[in-house]
Amino acid sequence: MKLSKILKLRCRVNTFKDSLIEIFIKIKSDWNLENLLTNWCEELWDDFNEKQKEELYKLYIEFVTDIHRQDKFEQKQFANKLILVKGNSDLKEIIDKWVTDLIEEDIKQDKIKSKEVAERASTYMSRNYRILKIPLELENDSFYDYIYKKYIEISGL
Repeated sequence: MKLSKILKLRCRVNTFKDSLIEIFIKIKSDWNLENLLTNWCEELWDDFNEKQKEELYKLYIEFVTDIHRQDKFEQKQFANKLILVKGNSDLKEIIDKWVTDLIEEDIKQDKIKSKEVAERASTYMSRNYRILKIPLELENDSFYDYIYKKYIEISGL
């Protein structure tokens, strides 16, 4: 096979994978389609590039932290397998960015202006997203401290 044909095929495969991710983002909350797309993602996982994996990690972080998603479904099972692991420094970085984005959005909406409000927001967030302490390799108190420090740092308190 000619190099040009191989390059065209590789481009089509990457376009397909990018399209798969784009569709996944658009159909969130349609659990049947999420399960179907998860099966594809699981099969293709090793073939995704780093940027594509980062986008998928973000989706699966949402899935793993969503208490309404049941473990019996494929998207939640794959999310647990993908996210709830220790020792993955790339994943820690992605989770840190995801948490930072969440806190920045919270600060924009709530206009956190005091340490007391930051403490309440940190308590709420550390309870609702406590499952992320596993891949971040933090204990309960450390996870609260991690969240609180981010609130203080981002809000400028």
